[in-house]
Amino acid sequence: MQRNKDFVSLALLSSVALWSMSGCSSDPSATAPPGEVPGLAGQDADQGRLGLGSASLHLSTTDEGQIYVRGDQNPWVRHSTVTFAPYFDLEIQNKGRKSGRDVELLITVPQDLPEDGWSVEANGMRLESLDAFPYTSLFDSHYPRVPHGVFEPQGNGRFYRFRGPETLDPGETWVVSIALDKGFVDDFQVHFVAASENGLWSSPLADVTALPASLDGGDELTEQPSGIGVK
Repeated sequence: MQRNKDFVSLALLSSVALWSMSGCSSDPSATAPPGEVPGLAGQDADQGRLGLGSASLHLSTTDEGQIYVRGDQNPWVRHSTVTFAPYFDLEIQNKGRKSGRDVELLITVPQDLPEDGWSVEANGMRLESLDAFPYTSLFDSHYPRVPHGVFEPQGNGRFYRFRGPETLDPGETWVVSIALDKGFVDDFQVHFVAASENGLWSSPLADVTALPASLDGGDELTEQPSGIGVK
Protein backbone atom coordinates (compact mmCIF):
# COMPACT_ATOMS: atom_id res chain seq x y z
CA MET A 1 0.00 0.00 0.00
CA GLN A 2 2.82 2.43 0.88
CA ARG A 3 4.51 1.72 -2.46
CA ASN A 4 1.26 2.57 -4.27
CA LYS A 5 1.02 5.90 -2.40
CA ASP A 6 4.62 6.73 -3.27
CA PHE A 7 3.96 5.95 -6.92
CA VAL A 8 0.88 8.21 -7.00
CA SER A 9 2.78 11.03 -5.30
CA LEU A 10 5.62 10.75 -7.81
CA ALA A 11 3.16 10.82 -10.71
CA LEU A 12 1.48 13.95 -9.34
CA LEU A 13 4.82 15.72 -8.93
CA SER A 14 5.78 14.83 -12.49
CA SER A 15 2.49 16.21 -13.80
CA VAL A 16 2.98 19.49 -11.94
CA ALA A 17 6.52 19.84 -13.28
CA LEU A 18 5.38 19.27 -16.86
CA TRP A 19 2.52 21.74 -16.41
CA SER A 20 4.94 24.38 -15.12
CA MET A 21 7.38 23.86 -18.00
CA SER A 22 4.57 24.29 -20.53
CA GLY A 23 3.83 27.79 -19.28
CA CYS A 24 0.91 26.77 -17.02
CA SER A 25 -1.49 26.91 -19.98
CA SER A 26 -4.93 25.49 -19.33
CA ASP A 27 -5.78 25.41 -23.05
CA PRO A 28 -3.58 22.90 -24.90
CA SER A 29 -5.37 23.65 -28.16
CA ALA A 30 -4.44 27.34 -28.14
CA THR A 31 -2.52 28.42 -31.23
CA ALA A 32 -0.39 31.48 -31.87
CA PRO A 33 -1.55 34.12 -34.36
CA PRO A 34 0.26 34.44 -37.71
CA GLY A 35 3.81 35.63 -37.22
CA GLU A 36 4.28 34.06 -33.81
CA VAL A 37 5.72 30.71 -32.82
CA PRO A 38 3.74 28.89 -30.09
CA GLY A 39 5.79 28.91 -26.90
CA LEU A 40 8.58 31.03 -28.37
CA ALA A 41 7.29 34.37 -29.57
CA GLY A 42 7.55 37.30 -27.20
CA GLN A 43 9.58 35.46 -24.57
CA ASP A 44 12.63 37.59 -23.94
CA ALA A 45 16.02 36.05 -23.18
CA ASP A 46 16.79 38.83 -20.72
CA GLN A 47 13.86 37.62 -18.60
CA GLY A 48 15.39 34.16 -18.39
CA ARG A 49 12.23 32.44 -19.63
CA LEU A 50 13.67 30.85 -22.75
CA GLY A 51 17.19 30.96 -24.09
CA LEU A 52 15.91 31.55 -27.63
CA GLY A 53 15.21 35.26 -27.34
CA SER A 54 12.30 37.14 -28.91
CA ALA A 55 10.71 36.81 -32.36
CA SER A 56 10.39 40.57 -32.71
CA LEU A 57 12.13 41.26 -36.04
CA HIS A 58 9.52 41.72 -38.78
CA LEU A 59 10.33 41.19 -42.46
CA SER A 60 8.45 42.59 -45.44
CA THR A 61 9.14 43.96 -48.92
CA THR A 62 8.21 47.06 -50.87
CA ASP A 63 6.66 44.91 -53.60
CA GLU A 64 2.97 45.86 -53.74
CA GLY A 65 2.21 42.50 -55.32
CA GLN A 66 3.60 40.42 -52.45
CA ILE A 67 1.33 37.80 -50.91
CA TYR A 68 1.26 35.84 -47.66
CA VAL A 69 1.13 32.06 -48.07
CA ARG A 70 -0.27 30.11 -45.12
CA GLY A 71 -0.35 26.61 -46.53
CA ASP A 72 1.80 25.08 -49.26
CA GLN A 73 3.76 21.88 -49.79
CA ASN A 74 6.90 23.91 -50.43
CA PRO A 75 8.45 24.78 -47.03
CA TRP A 76 10.27 27.71 -48.65
CA VAL A 77 6.97 29.56 -49.14
CA ARG A 78 4.77 28.07 -46.41
CA HIS A 79 3.99 30.69 -43.72
CA SER A 80 5.96 33.27 -45.69
CA THR A 81 5.55 36.56 -47.47
CA VAL A 82 6.23 35.75 -51.11
CA THR A 83 7.31 38.19 -53.81
CA PHE A 84 7.61 37.42 -57.51
CA ALA A 85 9.55 40.61 -58.26
CA PRO A 86 13.22 40.52 -59.30
CA TYR A 87 13.89 43.91 -57.67
CA PHE A 88 12.60 45.10 -54.30
CA ASP A 89 13.62 46.56 -50.97
CA LEU A 90 13.58 44.16 -48.04
CA GLU A 91 12.56 45.85 -44.78
CA ILE A 92 13.64 44.45 -41.41
CA GLN A 93 11.86 46.26 -38.57
CA ASN A 94 12.50 45.86 -34.85
CA LYS A 95 9.04 45.58 -33.31
CA GLY A 96 10.40 44.57 -29.91
CA ARG A 97 11.15 46.52 -26.75
CA LYS A 98 14.94 46.27 -26.80
CA SER A 99 17.65 47.11 -29.30
CA GLY A 100 19.15 44.42 -31.51
CA ARG A 101 22.94 44.17 -31.62
CA ASP A 102 24.91 43.04 -34.66
CA VAL A 103 21.86 42.30 -36.81
CA GLU A 104 22.32 39.97 -39.77
CA LEU A 105 20.22 38.80 -42.69
CA LEU A 106 20.45 35.16 -43.76
CA ILE A 107 20.17 35.05 -47.55
CA THR A 108 19.46 31.45 -48.49
CA VAL A 109 19.32 29.49 -51.75
CA PRO A 110 18.79 25.74 -52.37
CA GLN A 111 21.86 23.52 -52.33
CA ASP A 112 20.84 21.87 -55.59
CA LEU A 113 21.01 25.02 -57.73
CA PRO A 114 23.44 25.00 -60.67
CA GLU A 115 26.86 26.30 -59.72
CA ASP A 116 26.35 29.48 -61.74
CA GLY A 117 23.98 31.15 -64.21
CA TRP A 118 22.06 33.10 -61.55
CA SER A 119 22.78 35.84 -59.02
CA VAL A 120 21.60 37.53 -55.84
CA GLU A 121 22.52 41.13 -55.13
CA ALA A 122 22.12 42.83 -51.74
CA ASN A 123 22.91 46.54 -51.46
CA GLY A 124 25.16 46.22 -54.48
CA MET A 125 27.05 43.14 -53.25
CA ARG A 126 26.72 40.37 -55.83
CA LEU A 127 26.53 36.65 -54.95
CA GLU A 128 26.56 34.46 -58.05
CA SER A 129 27.69 30.94 -57.15
CA LEU A 130 26.99 28.29 -54.52
CA ASP A 131 30.45 28.92 -53.08
CA ALA A 132 29.24 32.40 -52.11
CA PHE A 133 26.74 30.76 -49.73
CA PRO A 134 29.11 28.82 -47.43
CA TYR A 135 26.82 27.98 -44.49
CA THR A 136 24.29 25.17 -44.06
CA SER A 137 23.91 24.95 -40.26
CA LEU A 138 22.06 27.51 -38.14
CA PHE A 139 24.77 26.95 -35.51
CA ASP A 140 26.89 29.22 -37.72
CA SER A 141 24.45 32.14 -37.37
CA HIS A 142 22.60 34.26 -34.81
CA TYR A 143 19.32 32.59 -35.78
CA PRO A 144 17.99 30.16 -33.12
CA ARG A 145 18.02 26.43 -33.77
CA VAL A 146 14.25 26.01 -34.09
CA PRO A 147 12.63 23.52 -36.49
CA HIS A 148 12.63 25.12 -39.93
CA GLY A 149 11.86 23.51 -43.28
CA VAL A 150 14.46 25.54 -45.18
CA PHE A 151 17.54 24.83 -43.07
CA GLU A 152 19.24 21.58 -42.06
CA PRO A 153 18.34 19.01 -40.91
CA GLN A 154 14.82 19.49 -42.35
CA GLY A 155 15.78 21.53 -45.42
CA ASN A 156 18.52 21.98 -48.00
CA GLY A 157 19.32 25.68 -47.75
CA ARG A 158 22.76 27.26 -48.12
CA PHE A 159 23.03 30.77 -46.73
CA TYR A 160 25.16 33.88 -46.65
CA ARG A 161 25.35 36.03 -43.51
CA PHE A 162 24.76 39.58 -44.70
CA ARG A 163 25.89 41.85 -41.89
CA GLY A 164 23.62 44.74 -40.93
CA PRO A 165 23.63 47.56 -38.39
CA GLU A 166 25.52 47.26 -35.14
CA THR A 167 22.38 48.49 -33.38
CA LEU A 168 18.73 48.34 -34.48
CA ASP A 169 16.62 50.21 -31.93
CA PRO A 170 12.90 49.51 -31.26
CA GLY A 171 10.83 50.92 -34.10
CA GLU A 172 13.80 51.26 -36.48
CA THR A 173 13.89 49.62 -39.91
CA TRP A 174 16.92 48.28 -41.77
CA VAL A 175 16.40 48.42 -45.56
CA VAL A 176 18.28 46.12 -47.95
CA SER A 177 17.93 46.58 -51.71
CA ILE A 178 17.61 43.20 -53.45
CA ALA A 179 18.19 42.42 -57.14
CA LEU A 180 17.70 38.85 -58.40
CA ASP A 181 18.65 37.25 -61.71
CA LYS A 182 17.31 33.72 -62.07
CA GLY A 183 18.81 33.21 -65.53
CA PHE A 184 17.32 30.02 -66.97
CA VAL A 185 17.14 28.19 -63.62
CA ASP A 186 13.68 26.69 -63.04
CA ASP A 187 13.82 26.14 -59.27
CA PHE A 188 15.50 29.41 -58.32
CA GLN A 189 14.18 30.72 -54.98
CA VAL A 190 15.72 32.96 -52.34
CA HIS A 191 14.74 32.91 -48.68
CA PHE A 192 15.29 35.60 -46.04
CA VAL A 193 15.30 35.55 -42.23
CA ALA A 194 16.98 37.93 -39.78
CA ALA A 195 18.48 37.71 -36.31
CA SER A 196 20.66 39.63 -33.89
CA GLU A 197 23.55 38.60 -31.67
CA ASN A 198 21.52 39.33 -28.52
CA GLY A 199 18.49 37.17 -29.24
CA LEU A 200 16.13 39.04 -31.58
CA TRP A 201 14.99 37.11 -34.63
CA SER A 202 12.26 36.85 -37.25
CA SER A 203 9.59 34.23 -36.68
CA PRO A 204 9.64 31.17 -39.00
CA LEU A 205 5.94 31.93 -39.51
CA ALA A 206 6.85 35.31 -41.04
CA ASP A 207 9.77 34.70 -43.42
CA VAL A 208 10.20 36.28 -46.85
CA THR A 209 10.79 34.22 -50.01
CA ALA A 210 11.44 35.55 -53.49
CA LEU A 211 10.36 33.54 -56.53
CA PRO A 212 11.30 35.96 -59.29
CA ALA A 213 9.38 35.46 -62.49
CA SER A 214 11.20 35.32 -65.79
CA LEU A 215 11.71 38.61 -67.56
CA ASP A 216 9.89 39.02 -70.88
CA GLY A 217 12.15 40.97 -73.22
CA GLY A 218 14.02 42.35 -70.22
CA ASP A 219 11.19 44.74 -69.38
CA GLU A 220 8.01 43.12 -68.11
CA LEU A 221 7.33 40.24 -65.75
CA THR A 222 5.63 37.21 -67.24
CA GLU A 223 2.67 35.55 -65.58
CA GLN A 224 2.97 34.72 -61.87
CA PRO A 225 4.14 31.11 -61.33
CA SER A 226 1.33 28.67 -60.63
CA GLY A 227 1.07 26.19 -57.79
CA ILE A 228 1.35 28.63 -54.90
CA GLY A 229 -1.34 27.94 -52.31
CA VAL A 230 -2.59 31.31 -51.09
CA LYS A 231 -4.87 30.93 -48.08
